[in-house]
Parts: sequence; C-alpha cells; structure tokens
Amino acid sequence: MGHDCAPGSFQASQALQALITSLGDERRVFEHWEWRRPEDLAEHVLTATDGRAGVCAAPVEPGAEVAWVRWAALQDGMPLRVLLELLATRIDGLRRAHVRALWCVDMKGGWLNHALRERGFRRVDEIVTFEHRDGFVCPAVPAGCALMDVDGAHLDALAVLDVRAFAPQWHYPAFVLRAARVDLGWFRIAWVDGAPAGYLCASLQDEHAHVVRLAVDPAHGRRGIGGALLGEALVELAARGMRRITLNTAASLPAGGLYRKLGFRPLRDGADVLNLTL
Repeated sequence: MGHDCAPGSFQASQALQALITSLGDERRVFEHWEWRRPEDLAEHVLTATDGRAGVCAAPVEPGAEVAWVRWAALQDGMPLRVLLELLATRIDGLRRAHVRALWCVDMKGGWLNHALRERGFRRVDEIVTFEHRDGFVCPAVPAGCALMDVDGAHLDALAVLDVRAFAPQWHYPAFVLRAARVDLGWFRIAWVDGAPAGYLCASLQDEHAHVVRLAVDPAHGRRGIGGALLGEALVELAARGMRRITLNTAASLPAGGLYRKLGFRPLRDGADVLNLTL
C-alpha cells in the first residue's frame, strides 16, 4: 500500500475506485490524497491499459508547472514496466500542458518508489513525521498579533502568503484552502497589522489530530508566530480530547527545531520525496 500523508484521507473517487476494483483483489495500490477528496484536485489525468494498471497525476492548480502523482495501481504479477509505460504517456500529456516537474511522496522501499526511480525520478528530500502525546505548552502570543478563526474573506490573502512561504510544489492555492475551511476541524490565522501573517489547519479524527499545514509569512518570521499558532492548537485540541497530535515536514526545512522545542518527537518511519524534471 502506498504512503498516505495524513490520517483520515478520503477514499478515491468513484472512477478511480472502479478501476481499482477492476484490477481484482490481487493488486498493488498507491494513494496520496493527503486530507483532500480526489474531486477537489485541480485536474485528473487517469489512464488504464488492458485493465492491468492505472495512474493519476494532478497539477497543483490549473496552469501550474508542477504536478503530483496522486494515485497508481498495478495488478499483481504484472511487471513494473507496464506501469512505467503507462506513466510515460501521462508525462507526455503533462508536458503538453506545460507542466515542468512531476513529484511524488512514497514510503521508503515502497513498490511505486522503486518503479519511479527506474523511470528516472530522483530522491530530493525526506518527509519526517513528528508526534506529540503529552505536556502541551502554549507559548505567549507575540505583541501585536491576534489569533482568530479563519473567515472566507481571508482565503485569497492566505493563498498569496502560501506562495511566499513554500516552494511551488507545496503550494496550497485558494481552492484548496476553501476546502480546508469546510472539511478540517481546526483552522486558525495569525493577524498582524491588518493582514494575515500565518495560519494553521488540522484534521481531527477520533482522538488523533494531524496538523495539515503551519505557514508563516517570511516577512513575519522569527517573531514567534508559528510557535503561538502551534502551541494554541496543542492546548485547545487536547482540551477537545485529542490525545495524539502529529505533523509532517520536509527534512530540509528548519521547522523541526520548533517542533522539538514544543515537545514533538520524530517517528522512525519516513517517506521519500521524489522528483522528475519534465
């Protein structure tokens, strides 16, 4: 089974599920929807060949130059080259749509991880999952900063903030943030000088909360805004009965220091970030 970046991910859409079913019980399936419904993605590219394999690649948003492998399936007993040949046809289509880079996150040693490396994907980073179970501490909110629930009127500004805070492949466009506001159980922003300076959203499932996103505008970095957003979430979500709180980050990013300071501990299992320049 492929890597699932966040707990409680939505099931594949009906079209994808139908293809999975057609492959029979003996199959290998990779799904990477994060917390989103497949139908929330900007675009799907789905192809099956002789009922043996299928693949889905979705651009971050319409017209984006980066796309992600979101779904793949291969009937057991079929060689990996069947999927790789299928993927090659999708790559040609992505090039025609002006996509310049294709990304994927899969568990170390995963079957798709191996197949993509054969196709020329490079391992460029690692996803580390952090976990927090007790001792929740809420750092002080910086002077001049207010934490509040997100409003629909904030989302376009948050999408602009997101562009400044993250590389293009990690960007959450406005339509994704709108879905987050509806579907996730926690979404708070930090407000400074009449504009959003950061935000945090998290999915809630039973006694487990997963911080889907913590973003701070680089113009407001190193002021304690990220720590205030995360600390507030730890305390308030624990009060709601969340006994376990997790989050992910790329190993190359400096956020791990903040997470450790607030009592998070890295889990042993990790995932590879793979990239193919088109």
